[in-house]
Amino acid sequence: MSSARNKLDAAYIHSSLIIAGLIGAIGGSWNVFILVVALLTATSALSGEIRMKQQPRRR
Repeated sequence: MSSARNKLDAAYIHSSLIIAGLIGAIGGSWNVFILVVALLTATSALSGEIRMKQQPRRR
């Protein structure tokens, strides 16, 4: 069963893909799409919105 954290991470990644797809379509370039996906995903990961590692539970 997926946790809420996993579902939220998936939502951030899907929204990055959708936004990058729109920008790439407007620009008419796959390179723009790839660049925007990379930037959005990296900034989300660095800001802590997307967690790459499982965080230990607090008690």
